[in-house]
Amino acid sequence: METTNLLLSIAWPVSLSTLYYPALHIVDLAIVGHSLGALSLTAATLTLLVVNLTLEPACFVLTNAITTLCAANDNVAHVQSYLRGAAVLSFLVALPIAGLLLATPAMLSPLLVSPELVEAVGAYATSYAVSIVPSLLLAALIGLLRAQRRVRQTALLCALTVLPNAGFALLLVPWRGLSGSAFASTATRLATLLLLAFQHGDALGLGAPTPPSLSHGGNSYSSESAAFAAATATPPPTVGQALTALGKHFGHAMLPATLRTGVARVLAILALVFGGPAEGTILALASLLLEAFHAICMGVQQAALMLSSRRLHEQRPDKVRHTMRVAGLLLTLLALACAIACALLHPLVGLLFTTTSGGEIATGLQALSAYIPPILLLRTASGLYGQFFAVTGRGAIGTVILAAAHWVVGLPAAALWAAWTTHNIGGGG
Repeated sequence: METTNLLLSIAWPVSLSTLYYPALHIVDLAIVGHSLGALSLTAATLTLLVVNLTLEPACFVLTNAITTLCAANDNVAHVQSYLRGAAVLSFLVALPIAGLLLATPAMLSPLLVSPELVEAVGAYATSYAVSIVPSLLLAALIGLLRAQRRVRQTALLCALTVLPNAGFALLLVPWRGLSGSAFASTATRLATLLLLAFQHGDALGLGAPTPPSLSHGGNSYSSESAAFAAATATPPPTVGQALTALGKHFGHAMLPATLRTGVARVLAILALVFGGPAEGTILALASLLLEAFHAICMGVQQAALMLSSRRLHEQRPDKVRHTMRVAGLLLTLLALACAIACALLHPLVGLLFTTTSGGEIATGLQALSAYIPPILLLRTASGLYGQFFAVTGRGAIGTVILAAAHWVVGLPAAALWAAWTTHNIGGGG
């Protein structure tokens, strides 16, 4: 019971913060689908495939890079240097991502038979490009707060801002169409960034510093102690040095992060190629729902990783095995709860994004919802044991196995099956 309580206490803040991005996308797309119809829903969903293949991995990597660097030295001067470096890196990374977004209509136009759909993709992609820099800056700030163990406050605030996002979208989408949805996302991320900066101003060096005598339990802090501390302190990195350190983390982690998170998006692109815009949209929306369920499970995975690392350091292998067993049981229960939810809400899944239950998108989503629980269980179990390989010094083995299973076996098999289905049945499969 002690292990279960520890896992759950660590897991829920991670789950909330990980759920932030999928929840924003689900809310935006639901409002677009109900307010503007199937064509706009398809345009927004297909544009988000590019976002999820580029911006989301970049945010994930930047968060982890800032967490790693700031956890090693949480001095305010060092933190400010790394955040300045992160700001510069955000603008540099935003340029190619914005270029890809703006090129999305041209890239997808051979696959989109409707000129109106190409035009809608262009409108949404152009407006969504405005949110790239705020998203990256928010990711950097979340990484800093995670390094300073302020995960719970951060997770709660991120969860609460999903409601204002729905309000922004309900106001802007009927008024500005797809551009309104993109601007609502931008406004929500800017608001989250500013609220977190205001709430944790001391972490950014914006508040009054706590006297060292109080923070270290002493009764006085003499000028001699201050002089000694200043003389022995490591000088903060310059912006160039911070940018170089962040760039190294980014360069090493961006490709693995994209490979790990991009499989579902590539499957949706395959559905778009072989089946058409409706099939691509259906698979992308089903993947988004899977991502939301998986975000909840990610908390248990991360908690198991942290607890296993701590117990390995304490040389308690029996406790590590017990932690893994409890985490596996919790993930199985979460997958079972997902299966029950999908079964009970099966008639309503299609209505989450559209207004007609008999439409192509609604029917396709209802059909694919049955596959979400078993895929969720397999994905979380593989992630759990992949992290176990990592903490025991065999992370390369787990990475190779997961990458090979997805990219060498799974995706080619899916492509061949889709091609065979299209050739023999005529598409739509």
